[in-house]
Amino acid sequence: MLRVHEQTVLGWLLSPANHAEAAERVHDIHARHFYDPAHREIFSSILTHAGAPNLALLVTADLVAPEAHRSVAHLPGGPAAYLSECKDYADMFDEQTFVSHVQQVKDAHVRRRRLEFHGRAARALEESNEAEYEAALLDLRHLAENAGPDQEPGNARDRVLNRTIADMAAARYLPMLAEEVLRTRARREAKQMVDAEQADASPLTLPISLSDLLDEEDEQESWRMTGLWPSGARILLAAGAKSGKTTTTGNVVRCLVDGSRFLGVFDAVPVEPGRTVAVLDYEMPRSKVKAWLRDQQIRNTAAVVIWTERGRAGRFDTRDPTSRALWAAALRRANVSVWIIDCLSPILSALGIEENDNTGVGAVLDGINTIAAEAGVDDVLLIHHMGHSAERSRGASRLIGWPDVNWKLTRQRDDKDPSAEPDQNAPRYFSAYGRDVDVREGRLVYEPMTRHLTYMEGGRKQDEDTLALGKLLVFVRDNPELGTRDLQDGLSLRVGSRDAVRRVLKSAVEKGYVLARSAPRNGLAHSITPLGRAQILSLSVGAGADEALLAGQREDMPCECGYYIKAAAFEAGARSCIECLKGVPA
Repeated sequence: MLRVHEQTVLGWLLSPANHAEAAERVHDIHARHFYDPAHREIFSSILTHAGAPNLALLVTADLVAPEAHRSVAHLPGGPAAYLSECKDYADMFDEQTFVSHVQQVKDAHVRRRRLEFHGRAARALEESNEAEYEAALLDLRHLAENAGPDQEPGNARDRVLNRTIADMAAARYLPMLAEEVLRTRARREAKQMVDAEQADASPLTLPISLSDLLDEEDEQESWRMTGLWPSGARILLAAGAKSGKTTTTGNVVRCLVDGSRFLGVFDAVPVEPGRTVAVLDYEMPRSKVKAWLRDQQIRNTAAVVIWTERGRAGRFDTRDPTSRALWAAALRRANVSVWIIDCLSPILSALGIEENDNTGVGAVLDGINTIAAEAGVDDVLLIHHMGHSAERSRGASRLIGWPDVNWKLTRQRDDKDPSAEPDQNAPRYFSAYGRDVDVREGRLVYEPMTRHLTYMEGGRKQDEDTLALGKLLVFVRDNPELGTRDLQDGLSLRVGSRDAVRRVLKSAVEKGYVLARSAPRNGLAHSITPLGRAQILSLSVGAGADEALLAGQREDMPCECGYYIKAAAFEAGARSCIECLKGVPA
């Protein structure tokens, strides 16, 4: 973090926009304040050429000169690229923020010197060297006087402690006691330094009284994907190895920009015009990301922005305020509404965080929330690997509590040997649970040409609701155009009750398995859809081949106007025929 502060100070002085103030501001700091030798070399060159219109070029020439400090040769990317990176940091900040960064650099210098003098005093006590000890204390007093009142390490308590240590030295009291005091102080100051770097100094929002809060109009429940993704939610997709998480992510992107039904059954609300879905990919090479998203046949490609960052996960340090500011600015510029991060494991590995470390993982997750809030991002989908058992996300328990909704992708495992790796051709299953979300496990059918996925009812263990749905679909298929009351009469004994029929029928209509169209006397007539027929086939054959399900019977569906909706159009989400669509204003 100190390196970033120093880079920001140097970049601000080098920026052409600040040259007028740089000639004066350069005297606010001294080369000795910089910890990095290369930074001291850069600052000395800036001081030499302060006020020159071509300051950056002059500094670059100094850095490549033979007499430049040897540390300059090790700058990442070379002197010119490094100076450009410094200016990139500084471009985000104004003059007031520059002053803050200068103070951070000077404070760090004072803390380093203070610890150095403490160490000298401790060594002098061990060696019974009173002259060296007194010299170290004198240097500490001079440091306090030159640092100013805000930086004085002395305050009343420390001054008393220093005098006590001096008395102990004169009496040849146990030097180890003083050394332990210094160690304790060093640990305390080190913790204060780390806490200060990570502290959020943004203004606190004003509280609201309960009376005003209760007077506010209640927000209407809204969904990004009906029944699966509440608006403004944090989603965690936990996926087993090779279970199809990248394919699922591609389906999410397509549905969020084109408005298609996700997995064929969940209505998706596309992002608003002008806003985007952002994919931050740390696993796939750029060419693969391009190829897989091309197969999705996304129509609104302008609404998708992609960062292919494989091998650069270390730049995504959400614990670091500067890194958070950079990513928030990038997301704001792209006007991102939904942010997809694929995936968490490379990020934790690059940052040196163990997946089971709740503190470290929690800091990364909290940082993601902070970036999203600062950038105006509405929703976040974070991808993560499952553990070896492939039944929950791998690592820290914070990963379970962080999201509003947990999605799960699994593969069929061998019942005789659950620890064995699943067959690569084994069926995939999807389920979700969380805030107002409870999607029971269902099988995913894969269409290889487009990489589209379709959710099929019936998981590895079928529950009562799945069995009731199967009975309903078969009954509607064999008895088309029945009204709600007739369906309740015919199914109540088979399903359990009239209320159970009503509940299952509502779910079937929402998911597009059954079409409910207007009938005489304000009634409804129900008929099976092509997707509903595929669901019947899926429930009957269990883990059959995807080709068998995709080749299931397809029929055109009746439209409310009396014309027909083509089967392919209905499966793509159309609920009006071509003639009705002609009359809809563009």
